[in-house]
Amino acid sequence: GPPGTVKTVTAQFLASELKLPLLKIDASKVLSCWVGNSEKSVKKLFEDYSLIQTQLGRSPLLLLNEADQLLGARGAGEHAVEKMHNNMQNLLLEGLERFTGILVATTNRRELLDDAFSRRFTYKLELPQPDKPLQMELWKTHLPIKRLADDVDISQLADLGLSGGEIRLVVERAVRL
Repeated sequence: GPPGTVKTVTAQFLASELKLPLLKIDASKVLSCWVGNSEKSVKKLFEDYSLIQTQLGRSPLLLLNEADQLLGARGAGEHAVEKMHNNMQNLLLEGLERFTGILVATTNRRELLDDAFSRRFTYKLELPQPDKPLQMELWKTHLPIKRLADDVDISQLADLGLSGGEIRLVVERAVRL
């Protein structure tokens, strides 16, 4: 879904509801400009997950935030950098084939996902911009309702058409000011 539509928060909520620890992977930490490092990071990702699984006696929810960085369409492999990226993605595909936990991948750019990765996801959810009734609920969730002035109109705030993430940022900034 678009930015601010609570994709990451939804994954956190899912982990909480399932009473599972959340293991969040930052795609930028996996990717490296050095030869072989991205591939090592992918292998380590699945090794660490298995180790944590063993230590906890259960599977944490694995969150790949901004997953299009890792799961994007593969190129023809004509250049060395493209070949390295394809190798890293092949390792990811192999890891996903053996993966036994719950994986949530978030992206603002679903069209960039490689079909080989996309078909491995059981469910694909589109989180759209919230409609006005949901925006009103989001404003109520983030604002200290009991401390608001009487002339604050939540309906008028919802007319601004902000996403959940934007509403949170507006409230946080207002508190700081």
